Amino acid sequence: MKQASSSLLMLLCFCSVHAQDTTWRCTYGGAGYDEGRAVIETSDTNYLVVGATGSFGYGEADVYVLKIDRNGNKIWSNVYGGPNTDWGYSVEETPDSCYIIAGYTNSFGAGGYDVYLLKIDRTGKLLWQKTFGGTDWDLGYSLKITPDSGFAIAGETYSYGAGDADVFLVKTDKDGNLQWQKTYGGNKKDIGRSIDLTYDSGFVLAGETWSYGAGENDVYVIKTDGNGDTAWTRMFGDSLENFGNKVKQIKDSSYVCVGVTEIIQPYNFDSYYFKINKNGSLVWNYTLANTNEEIGYDFIETLDSAFRIANTTNSVGSGGKDLFLLFLTKDMIFQLNGGSYGYIGDEIFYSISLCFDKGLILAGTTNSYGKGYNDVFIMKLDSLGIPINGIPNVNSDTIISFINSPSLQKSIPDVSLKLINGKISLLLNKSIYNHEVSLFIFDIFGRNVFYSTQINKSFFEIDINNLTTGIYFYKLASGNNLLFQEKFLLIGR
Repeated sequence: MKQASSSLLMLLCFCSVHAQDTTWRCTYGGAGYDEGRAVIETSDTNYLVVGATGSFGYGEADVYVLKIDRNGNKIWSNVYGGPNTDWGYSVEETPDSCYIIAGYTNSFGAGGYDVYLLKIDRTGKLLWQKTFGGTDWDLGYSLKITPDSGFAIAGETYSYGAGDADVFLVKTDKDGNLQWQKTYGGNKKDIGRSIDLTYDSGFVLAGETWSYGAGENDVYVIKTDGNGDTAWTRMFGDSLENFGNKVKQIKDSSYVCVGVTEIIQPYNFDSYYFKINKNGSLVWNYTLANTNEEIGYDFIETLDSAFRIANTTNSVGSGGKDLFLLFLTKDMIFQLNGGSYGYIGDEIFYSISLCFDKGLILAGTTNSYGKGYNDVFIMKLDSLGIPINGIPNVNSDTIISFINSPSLQKSIPDVSLKLINGKISLLLNKSIYNHEVSLFIFDIFGRNVFYSTQINKSFFEIDINNLTTGIYFYKLASGNNLLFQEKFLLIGR
């Protein structure tokens, strides 16, 4: 399985290419731990980032979603979740220009953790949320939109199946209603980390298995039909530990998987890539072996059928863990060193996407720069993928969160609260704004910090420059009649 990498390392030392287009890098977050797990370019040529935040929200961690423009400026951000831990792992844009997000939740559902599926509109409004699982732990990691406009989610389940944990595949309709669910694995632990649609309307899944294979655990690849019934399974690896992080069907109908393999016990890993044909037979494999640890998290296939692979390395770079971007041809021949990118701390990039301008967008996390313990880190690179040097632009965030809203950003029939362009906008429907309405905002000590009256307008705009972090109460009244009252939390100021 191991192929020589010394020639690769010599090439890396002497290859130098200069970027031609404008690129940028930005951090986003607050004082806590914030992480970007997935990024896509949206149909309006902006970017949507999904991950998790410990800086904002309702509980220990919440699903964190950022919409940013082509230059990295925040358009909006939002959090979704409950009082415990909620994490976003995967996102896609739906045919109706909304966004579907998969992950897991400890705040809602039937068991300790459940697979978590959310749909939001293009402004971040929650349209619906669903959970899937049993009385034990069930986690969702990867999502695809299916040909019938439904959704398929891959993960792991401790509630169902044959062993300690099994690969979990959940299929829903377009409204998130469960159609079927399947498990795959043996009597030990088996995990599904990635899913892709196949050209025959089936699925391919990748992860790792302790139930089968030659080593302690092997990369586990499962091919199914459109109903989740197994067509074949394959294991790849050596006598030690092997993990599959991403699988995709490529243009020639074969499959490429990116992951990691253990080279020296204990826990010294190298990035591991392999290609298999449509029947699951190995075409080639490759190991990126530098002096220390390398982990392959994600990859893309370019228009010319080459590959751009996002690795994390602590062998080269500025210190700690850095991005190592590798360019390979369709036959896995070294093409171009995208270089390492990082700072004195750790930078880990979990997601890479190809942009309309043929550039690259990557999402991850950094503890070198930013506002808190870890921040979301987004990099936009040009078509050559050459990272730029210097300190990233640091963006602090401010998010409005409803405290007493167990259904996340709950849909209130008459009123909704948003943060737009640095100001609170209180949006009213016709049942309220067709007559004179007064708005009062009080701080936690009962002091009136804002008052306004208006007639026949659908929103109040509130300047928050004089408001500090904390709990506030607002009341809407028409004359002596109280129309609505609610409390909200302002964070990240």
